Amino acid sequence: MPCPPSGYRVKKFERVIEFDNTIITNSLFIREEMFDLGLISCANKCLAFGGCDPGWWQYKTHCYFFGETEVTWMEAKSECEDSCSYLVEIETKEESDWLAQTFLFKDTCPSDIYLSCHAWTGGNDLTVEGRYQWSHSNKSIDFTNWFENEPYNPHGEDCIQLLMNGEWNDGTCSAKTQYIYEKSDGS
Repeated sequence: MPCPPSGYRVKKFERVIEFDNTIITNSLFIREEMFDLGLISCANKCLAFGGCDPGWWQYKTHCYFFGETEVTWMEAKSECEDSCSYLVEIETKEESDWLAQTFLFKDTCPSDIYLSCHAWTGGNDLTVEGRYQWSHSNKSIDFTNWFENEPYNPHGEDCIQLLMNGEWNDGTCSAKTQYIYEKSDGS
């Protein structure tokens, strides 16, 4: 792939797509100011293309990416948004179990489920205590998969972590842990 001209960013596409009535293949150079000024939105630059990007995992009609760096919930939310995605919004037990099995359950995980091998989701009750909602869609959380005796909120635990067994914990948002991005597969 050629290097982009100064002041441009590269967006590589795996397939031929139509973008603003122009057929594009392989690489596209887009002026940085267009991103910075909001002239090109995440929907236009990231979600208009079918299938999942390399490094992402597909489950049904969504793509998922595991952020291995341990960050706070707000940092994870910001990183996801910078990638034109959002912290995962879990809709079913099957999805919760699939995410845990795919990204979290490892032979190296300790027996104490709270110590590691968990990830931030988009679930939180930051707006109203006890009323959990998803950060991206702002929808109330209808399906829940709480771990035994959760949610338990003795120290301002307002952000939902997916545990390695597929169940959920309400954690302190300032704690650092891994996270899972989600976005539509563009289909």
